[in-house]
Amino acid sequence: MFLSCEEEESSVFAQSIQVSGDAYVYGNPGMPLTSHIIVKNITSSSLDVMCEKIIIDTAAGTSNYFCWGSSCWPSSVYVSPIPAGVRTVPAGYSDSSNFTGYYDAFGNPARAVVKYCFYPQGNIADSSCLTIYYNDN
Repeated sequence: MFLSCEEEESSVFAQSIQVSGDAYVYGNPGMPLTSHIIVKNITSSSLDVMCEKIIIDTAAGTSNYFCWGSSCWPSSVYVSPIPAGVRTVPAGYSDSSNFTGYYDAFGNPARAVVKYCFYPQGNIADSSCLTIYYNDN
């Protein structure tokens, strides 16, 4: 059984992209936990958007990975690769179905803190990030 407690919703944006979603995700440590982030293009032009994963805190023996664009990548991948990891987000559009972050503690109630950043391809300075707390008290 998967449980998710949505204690806090966060929203962060840069000049081109706004991200929002639940900052705290809880569930059965025997099952992978999932986080979903909405990525909104707040410009008047389409953007080719990339995703970067920054691990802030995680326990040994756990795994985290993410899906963005048309593919999913193992925990060894930190930046969505070109071209499969680039998602075109139309002007003004909120993409609520193309990002999922996963955390698997393999039965251990260990916590993880992972920051996911989204930015226009070639412009990492225009990043918008959201930090997700998995199983954090």
